[in-house]
Formats: sequence, C-alpha cells, structure tokens
Amino acid sequence: FGEPVDAATGRVYHTNVDFELPGPIPVVWERTYYSDAAVDGPLGYNWHHSYNLGIRQLEEGAFAFRHADGRESFLPVLKLGESHFDRREQLAWTLDGWGYLLTDIRGLQYRFDGPENRSGYRMVSGISTKDGFRLRFEYASGGRLAGIISSRGEFLKVETDESGRVLCVSVNQDGEEVKLVRYRYDDRGDMVETLDALDVSKHFVYSGGHLLVRLTNQGGMSFHWEYEGKGENARCVHTWGDGGVMEYFIRYGKGYTHIRNGENAETEYYYGEDKLIYKIVDANGGITRHQYNSFQELEVTVNPEGYTRKTAYNEFGQPVRITDENGEDTFLDYDGNRNLVSLYTPGGKRLSWDYDGLDRVVSRTTPGGETVKYAYEGGVLRTITDGQGRVYTLTFNDRYDLELLQFPNGLFRRWEYDGRGRLVQAVDVKGNVTRYAYDRADNLIRLEEPDGNVHRFEYNAMGNMVHASDNIREVR
Repeated sequence: FGEPVDAATGRVYHTNVDFELPGPIPVVWERTYYSDAAVDGPLGYNWHHSYNLGIRQLEEGAFAFRHADGRESFLPVLKLGESHFDRREQLAWTLDGWGYLLTDIRGLQYRFDGPENRSGYRMVSGISTKDGFRLRFEYASGGRLAGIISSRGEFLKVETDESGRVLCVSVNQDGEEVKLVRYRYDDRGDMVETLDALDVSKHFVYSGGHLLVRLTNQGGMSFHWEYEGKGENARCVHTWGDGGVMEYFIRYGKGYTHIRNGENAETEYYYGEDKLIYKIVDANGGITRHQYNSFQELEVTVNPEGYTRKTAYNEFGQPVRITDENGEDTFLDYDGNRNLVSLYTPGGKRLSWDYDGLDRVVSRTTPGGETVKYAYEGGVLRTITDGQGRVYTLTFNDRYDLELLQFPNGLFRRWEYDGRGRLVQAVDVKGNVTRYAYDRADNLIRLEEPDGNVHRFEYNAMGNMVHASDNIREVR
C-alpha cells in the first residue's frame, strides 16, 4: 500500500527502471531500495541494481546467491553433473565442466566467473540464452563493475568511485557519449540524487540508519515516510505524498497490521510467521482469505463475496489446474524443460505449442486446429508459415532489429533504426515513408507522416506529454 510499504514487515521498498536498451537480451537497469537491507552496496546503502549479481560460498557448505533485487537465497554445494531446483525462487542450479550455472524461469543462464568483490561475492560474468545470445560484464579491481557488453554488441561504460559506488552509466550513440544515468552520494554513503539522460533529477533524504524519509520526483512532488524503531528493525508508521496523496497511518499488532488511509477508511492485514498475508479485512468489513502451500505458492483465494479461486501446481511450481470463481477449470501441461505445451480452456478447447532443442517455439496450434510454424536462422526468427501454408519472411540487421518483412504475395515492409535501436523510419507496402525522432530520454519528439504532415511532441520532467502539434492543430 502507499508508496510501497510491506503490510507484514513494515518495510519500505521502492523500485525504478533508470534505463533500458533493446536486444535479444534487453538491458534493464533497475534499482531497488529496502529499508531493512542495511547493506552498503554499489548504489549506496540499502539500494541494489539488477546486475549486482553474485554467489558467495558459506562455511556451512552452501552458497548465498544475491538476486537482481538484492535479496539473498541459498543453494547447495554440488558434485560435477549434479543439479538442484529451487522451487520457491524458480531457479535451476547445476555444476558442469565450466563451473556453476544458474538458470532462471525465463531460461536465462548465469555464469559467475567474475572477480570477488569486497563482500566476498563471485560476480556474474555473463547472462546468456540457449541460442547463443549473451550479456557480458567487465570489472575493475575489487569486483567493481566497469562495463556491460550488450547482446547487440554495445558497450555500456560504468564509472565508479573508490568505494565501488556507481557514478555514471553511459553508452556511445552514433559517435556521441550519452549518459544514461548518474548518481550522487553524501558523506554517509547514501544515494541522494539521480539524473537521467536529460539531466532531470530525483532527490532522496534519509534519517539515521539510512532510512529513506523523503523522495522528490522529477516533477518536484515529494513522498514521505516516518518510522518506529531504528536501522533494519525500523517499521513505517506513516507514509504520504505532498498534499495528503496516498496517505496511510500504520499500527502493528501481533500477527496483524492495521492501516488507516487519509479518508479514515481502515483495513487490517493478518499474516503468519512466514509473513504471508492470509486474511484481509477491508473498510466495508469484507474478508479476503489466502491459502499457501509449503513453497509459499498461492493455492486458494476466497473473495469477500465467498467466491473461490484455486490453483494446483506441479513439482516445479508451475500451475497445472486453475479453477476460477465460477468453478470452471483451465488445465496446463509442460514438457521436461518446463515449457508450456498445451492449455485446455474451460470450454474444452485446446491450444498447443512445440519447441526445438533450444526451447524456441516451432509450432503453435489454435483451438480451431490451425497450425502456425516458425523457423529460425542465425538465432533469429526467419520464417512464419500460417495455417494455409503461406510464408512470411523476416530479415534482421546485424544488431537484431527487424528491418524487412516480406509477405507471401511478394510485398514487403521495411524499418530503419538509430544507434540505440530506436525506429527512425518505416516504409509500408506502398512505399510510403514515416520518420521518427527522439530526445536523449527516448521520448518521441517528431513524427513525419508520408504526406508531409509533421507532428511535434514536448514532455515535462516526469516524461508526460504536455504539448502536441502538427501542421493543422495544436494541443496543450
């Protein structure tokens, strides 16, 4: 609730994607804050970024794995050829001839051949797919991240200070250095400012113990938090935005949390030792109940009207039967690689999928019996054959952007991109050309139609469009 506060723990958490770059494996630089983390990381205390991944061997004969959001989970020591599946985290852990390999639910594979950082973590060296695409990571001394090589071959330069805190991430675009994000820290090691590619900033203020008490966004609006307790044991008791927006007062009891919003509506959350919410009593007295299995997977939800939704899972934590509030069932089947191969709707219709050895979809059959086939070349989709046998051919450039689609009748569409992978020109089947232009923050600022009509767009500091015009009209 609010600007997020965890109802069971009172922990304040905040996430933000500072930038993204396209590719077969997109680069998504996301940062996460936990008020109870008490960790001095590469973005200052209690902040984490999505590529600060690593494993650390423990004395007890296990490994700690640090996730993209900064959490830790534990994995066993393996013998060569052994595997382990962590059902709660949906992670496969294997020891092969090249070392330990971690595979997530998306099929991304992680290797940890980087140097040890100052906390003893062996840092991630690569993230790859089965069909050969890869993100690579470069480090300076002490395991400080120095660069990322994207799956499109771009080099992202990461600048850090002597303490290993990230100062700037930049990329070269068409001969110009673009600073995608910058960070500033105070003398206590807290991140106090971020700046995006347009030099628009966010500001952060902390109290003792590195607790976030105020966040001011790009538009100048602030969100606030007040706590009881100190450090990693602190719990939020009051949160609000300027002018009383999203205001909540929080009171903690044994096994429950009482919340009152700015309009005096009250809600209670009940939880067990596992901190999972099993009952919610809303402002109207309505009760929602949740039931979980031993893997913390949600099995049953009963809404205030008494309707029930149930989910059954297989040994890998994948849903195999979903019973909706009307008592109707959806069934799902998977292959040995945990790929979805069939889905049966409540009406008895079936959808199915087939995969190749790299877990890529090679055919899809609709409830009407029509089968669409997919063929690949050089790691990318090359042809699509529809149910009538008509073939669509796709051509990608050397940066894996789709640049040509040829239809069965010989007509085609073409696309061109800039150095950041942003669409700058589209040509339709009649040869009509549409052109696009962007600012450094990837906002579309100009669109030229085939007839010469030019649209222009302006944005505020939050990235919201505030002015649009073309050759005929203007809107503010």
